[in-house]
Amino acid sequence: MIVIKTVNKQLETAKEHLINKDFHLAINILNSFDIDEISDTLIGEYYLIKSECLLNLGDFDHHYPDSAITFFKQSSIHANFAFAKYLKGWQLQAQGKSILAKSTLTRSEERRVGKECRSRW
Repeated sequence: MIVIKTVNKQLETAKEHLINKDFHLAINILNSFDIDEISDTLIGEYYLIKSECLLNLGDFDHHYPDSAITFFKQSSIHANFAFAKYLKGWQLQAQGKSILAKSTLTRSEERRVGKECRSRW
């Protein structure tokens, strides 16, 4: 239980550094984690924070957006799933794969519209 509280507090601190644009400090905190110590409920948050920090630092060659998408696809937290897809689009755009980036973001929009139409029936 103590490990979960410590990891949660460290994730919150990393998130604060991210908000303040202290990306190196946030990455240092995230790199101090043993990935096996992060609970299933917090791992998605870890992927999002690490991905956003790395993208802001210009590191576009990592798997964190994909890991976040995979995690949140199974989750009921739709905003985090949408944000993970946004980060993936950013990564693809930065890698010069703008067509893939657009399709990553477009599919999410099509899904939203489809859900709205179904809810009206």
